Amino acid sequence: MGQNTLLMLRSDAWRIRGQDSWFDVARALLTNRCFKPIATLRMCQAVSCAPAPLRKVFLPVCIVCHQAMRHYAGMDLPWQTVIGVGLSIQHGWGAVINAKVRIGNNVTLYHGVTIGRADRIAADGLRSTGYQLSKTRSGSAPTR
Repeated sequence: MGQNTLLMLRSDAWRIRGQDSWFDVARALLTNRCFKPIATLRMCQAVSCAPAPLRKVFLPVCIVCHQAMRHYAGMDLPWQTVIGVGLSIQHGWGAVINAKVRIGNNVTLYHGVTIGRADRIAADGLRSTGYQLSKTRSGSAPTR
């Protein structure tokens, strides 16, 4: 994992625990069900940017770990989702996030949130597809 990934994990731990030491990152990994998918997402994204030999060996392993953590946490959070620093997922059961959505910095998501594709059909019958932005309870909004 790159230095940037480790700093992102520290920021995520800060949003959850209020402290950003490595001990708090490890504690969140061991005890917080909703932090595990965030950590494996960051791991998948770091490995996907690695040189080809490392990427070919470790990316499939990271993706399987991420799928297991998503299942354990009860949420749909694809590893391709672009997420800024400081993501906090509180009780993530039923959270569904589209892989093409970009979420900004310091966002808190709650259970049952859906951030996904929006289809609009104009009066002339033309369909346009985009990604719907909705404010989270904390007042932070995902970005495009």
